[in-house]
Amino acid sequence: MSLVASIPSEFMICPPLDHPLRLAFEVGFYGAPRINGHPGGTCCSDHFASINPAGTAGLHQIHEAVDLASGQGSCVFAAYSGTIVGKEPGQLVIDHQGEGEAYASRYLHVTPGPKAIGDRVVKGEAIAAVRSHVAGDHLHFELSHWVTEAPHGNPDAEAVTIDPTRLLYRWEEVLALDYAVLGSIVAAAGAELDAETVGAALASAYDTAGLMMPATPVITALAPGCAWRITGSDVVHLLRTERRAISVIEEAYGSRTIAAGRIDRIGLTRRWSYPTFVVEADGVGYGIPLHQVPQSDQILVELIRAAYQDHSPVDLEIRRSAFWRMDGSLDGIAGVVTGVQLG
Repeated sequence: MSLVASIPSEFMICPPLDHPLRLAFEVGFYGAPRINGHPGGTCCSDHFASINPAGTAGLHQIHEAVDLASGQGSCVFAAYSGTIVGKEPGQLVIDHQGEGEAYASRYLHVTPGPKAIGDRVVKGEAIAAVRSHVAGDHLHFELSHWVTEAPHGNPDAEAVTIDPTRLLYRWEEVLALDYAVLGSIVAAAGAELDAETVGAALASAYDTAGLMMPATPVITALAPGCAWRITGSDVVHLLRTERRAISVIEEAYGSRTIAAGRIDRIGLTRRWSYPTFVVEADGVGYGIPLHQVPQSDQILVELIRAAYQDHSPVDLEIRRSAFWRMDGSLDGIAGVVTGVQLG
């Protein structure tokens, strides 16, 4: 069989989980070495190609995948149409060659669905559910490129892994699926969420967490015990069980335009081994990732440099994305700069 990598006419990656997707940011927790079941060490294996430096036997390895935060029972979807070539307790492998793509995708920490090896799946089809995990419920998502002409379904021996975060970022950007993780409430509020009722427990949980309940809320239990949506007249919250609590995520965060008085500082840094152009305006930092930088991003950098040199006021269009590690959860960088307008 001849393998030809091509770019499909429509975007390849379907969200592997219920959106909004986000990386598991707990440094030293996901993928960290464990003693008697307890986390320890300094590994940060949520991100593609991160490593475990703690020296624990058997754990000196590159994490060739991304860990996507989720909750037990969340649906896992096929990233693209293809054929199931690997199925074991806890994982699935799908071959996408039949669609003209020399790719495979692998999904770990899951309970596979009823389909068997050799069965076809279509992009976006529910193929598994997230399993409970001692490190916190999450999906380990891999994307590989076959290098064997007639692979037998073993990506470890027959494929080269590629970083899926750029594709996930592109999917998120095209569909304008921005979000903000607002905080977490106690798991005890789940009973009222399952009953789709705003009662004293849910109201108290929001109040204790310092969060504002959406006005005139309507609750929909997307997956009882796991995921819910609260739709209000002013905002929509997605709630899901994560690590014995319930995370509250604002669905309609949206890209924003920041009217900055002027650019305070500019410079280059390295974030997770990648070069990044950093902009500080009115005391807030923003970034432009520069690895495999497209020409459009280079133009943004030049415009910002001109504004800095001329002390001109600017409007910055920004967006957040876990897939560039630019959501501010680690070091205060508030978002990715996607547009610049000089004053």
